[in-house]
Amino acid sequence: MKLVEIETNNGLCTWNNKRGGDSQVASKLERFMISEEILLLDKEIIAYILPFGGLDHWPIQMEIKGIGTPEDL
Repeated sequence: MKLVEIETNNGLCTWNNKRGGDSQVASKLERFMISEEILLLDKEIIAYILPFGGLDHWPIQMEIKGIGTPEDL
């Protein structure tokens, strides 16, 4: 399928263990993978991390500007 990861534009980590100091661990667990074919459409693709919701994960969101319906893909 030739998938490509879309990087978030406002951070690197989407999870942490809620510890401080040397015990803190953070990682990127959530990610978007899209087909290279979508990149060839030359649309603006934005992925970002949403505000912290109280758990140990931050949700992420992706927008593809200029695409109205799945049939447009």
